[in-house]
Amino acid sequence: MSSRYLSINEMLQQPSSAPLYVINTSQKSELGQKGEVLLQIPALNSNAEPAKITVPQSWLPMDLTQSAPREQVLMSTEFRRAVNIGLITPCSADHAQRLEEQPGAREERQRLREARNMLKKVQAARTIANSGATISRADNVTNDDAVDIVDGNGRVHRNPADLNVAQQAAAGLSKVNGLDQNFILWADRVAIKDDVSALNEIRGYGSMTRRMLKHMTRTLNGQPQTQAYVQKRLDKLDTKRKVA
Repeated sequence: MSSRYLSINEMLQQPSSAPLYVINTSQKSELGQKGEVLLQIPALNSNAEPAKITVPQSWLPMDLTQSAPREQVLMSTEFRRAVNIGLITPCSADHAQRLEEQPGAREERQRLREARNMLKKVQAARTIANSGATISRADNVTNDDAVDIVDGNGRVHRNPADLNVAQQAAAGLSKVNGLDQNFILWADRVAIKDDVSALNEIRGYGSMTRRMLKHMTRTLNGQPQTQAYVQKRLDKLDTKRKVA
C-alpha cells in the first residue's frame, strides 16, 4: 500500500485479518496537547467488558488489534472520534514497518515496555467511563462519548477549555530569543543524552518551528544521528519557505 496514512473508510475496506496501526498524534490534534490517549472500546456484545486501550505518547505505531478485535475497534464511536479530531492517526502496515526499522526504534520499544511495567505497579490507567469525561465543542454541544488525554505530567485533560487554561499558564513563562524557557530547558536535557535517546526524544516531541530546530542544531553536540535528523527537518522547512 503506497499511502502512509489511512482514512476510516480505507480501513473498513481492508481484510478482516489486517492489523490496525495507529500513531499518537495528539500534539497536532484539535486539542493541541500531547500525551497518552486512553480509549474505551465497547464490546460488540453489550454484556461483555469493554476493551481499555492506551495509545502511548510515542512516534512508533501501535496495532490496536493486539488489544481488541478489529471489528470492535472500527465500530467504536470513541475510536472514530479520536481519529476525527486527530488524537490518533491510522497508518498503513508498510509505513508502520518503515517506522519500526528507523534508528532508535528498538530503544523506544524498550522505553515503552518499561513505562507499561511501571504503570502496572503504580496505578491503573484512568478511563473515560470512570472519569465522567466530556469534550465541549465550540458550538457548546457536549459529547459524552469523549476521549481522555494524559499529558507528560500525568494530568488528564477532558475538554478544550481545560487545555486552554494550561496553555495560557504556560504562555506566561519568560522567553529567550523567542523560545519558551521550558523548551530551552528540555533542549539542554536532550543535549546530554546519548545519540539514540536524544533522537527518540526529538521524534517524540512532535512539531517544531524553524526557530526551535535552529536552537537544537546549536545545542546538540556529539550526536551525529540526531544532528542529521534535525538538519533534515530544518532543510525541509527551508525548502517549503523557498517554494512559498
